[in-house]
Amino acid sequence: MINRDYFKGLVDRAIEKLGELDNLVSVNSNRVVIIGDLHGDVESLEKIINDYPPGNWRYIGLGDYVDRGEYQVETLEKVLKLFLQGVMIPLRGNHESYVMNEVYGFMDEALPLLGQSLLSTVIHDLFPSLPYAALLNDKVLLLHGGLAKGLERVDDIRKLSRHDDEPSDPVAFQILWNDPSDEVTGFVDSPRGPGAYLFGPDVTMRFIEGNDIALIIRGHSYITDGYWRFHNGRVLSLFTSSSGPYYGAKPKVVVFSDGTLRIIDVKSRNMVTDIKLTQ
Repeated sequence: MINRDYFKGLVDRAIEKLGELDNLVSVNSNRVVIIGDLHGDVESLEKIINDYPPGNWRYIGLGDYVDRGEYQVETLEKVLKLFLQGVMIPLRGNHESYVMNEVYGFMDEALPLLGQSLLSTVIHDLFPSLPYAALLNDKVLLLHGGLAKGLERVDDIRKLSRHDDEPSDPVAFQILWNDPSDEVTGFVDSPRGPGAYLFGPDVTMRFIEGNDIALIIRGHSYITDGYWRFHNGRVLSLFTSSSGPYYGAKPKVVVFSDGTLRIIDVKSRNMVTDIKLTQ
């Protein structure tokens, strides 16, 4: 059961603390769990927390904490608590947006639980405060959607505009909405709609080589097996929900420890594969 006053306190403190973060958050740690789209899957999030306790691990969320699943408000509450404990960096996804929340269920679920005023604060103040990307140990770029037209340097993410309901900056919008494709060259219009693009392996290799990074990890795509590797393995797409319409999916996380990235099945905790960080 959601305590509205308690939740409001979390939201207010989170907005204040998020204001201290850059658009691009640098994370230097040897024990990190990277979490893909949750979409209200509080059960998977709780299992991740139990298997990788906050005292020993840090978490990075790739966005899309709400919409579509059964426990969106509860999932968001846990994400905010982890953030305020200093153990999680929650990045923004394309579903942390008024337009998406109106269509895909968050408003319908949250309104009776939070009330109009608090719901408005969440959508118009909290969600736009979330950072766009994180850089793990200077080698792994983490974001929700993908690389963008006009984004040449990782550090350019720091200069993007923030704090609007739907990013007005086209580069910021694309970071939340773009998708990798092995079938295209350069950027081509995305089936997701105006302003979004598919980007090809040439875009990824140019960006990786120009920025001296090894890997891009992103969410944004529903993948039944929980992960997929694009662009000769340089882009990893991660999905961490089996809630709502994703029942039957096999959620995965990426666990970084001892200098190695491992793709882990959330339900069994078995390692699927490891990832070599090579240039």
